[in-house]
Amino acid sequence: YGVTTIGSCGSDEKIELIKSTFGYDHGINYHKVDDKEALKKELKELAPKGLNMVFENVGGFQFDACFDSLAAGGRVAICGLIAQYNNEKFEPTSLQLSQMIYTAQRIEGFVCFPWLTGQKGNFLQDMSKWLKEGKVTGVEETFYEGIDNWAVAFKSLFEKNDNKGKVVVRI
Repeated sequence: YGVTTIGSCGSDEKIELIKSTFGYDHGINYHKVDDKEALKKELKELAPKGLNMVFENVGGFQFDACFDSLAAGGRVAICGLIAQYNNEKFEPTSLQLSQMIYTAQRIEGFVCFPWLTGQKGNFLQDMSKWLKEGKVTGVEETFYEGIDNWAVAFKSLFEKNDNKGKVVVRI
């Protein structure tokens, strides 16, 4: 498709994983960028013409840096704001709506529910088939054993750790 993909990960090991297993071109270790300007600098080096598509699930300065780095016609799908989930009060973004007008940029909210329930597409059927056919490979999961560990598993979503892929509580 002629695209360049950039992933955001919490360790250099995870960057190597997304590049070697999932085919990403580049990765940024978000623990090594302290603020919006540092992330914008990294993004400018990796995508000098700007970002065309962003799948946003972090929020905070990461969203602000990606939005400021968006190319004309760029799109953002927002499915989460994990950087803010533990805050008592959500921090506002530095979103400049005027930036979107003449550059024809778009932001759209996204939730998985319609696809998981079959209201849109056939995700569960299709993904099951693709996994069986070997079309989707390299899927990694971090397992926690037993319902008694659900709180530990949930808490691990918000902490620096060695988790890879989805966090699963095996009952």
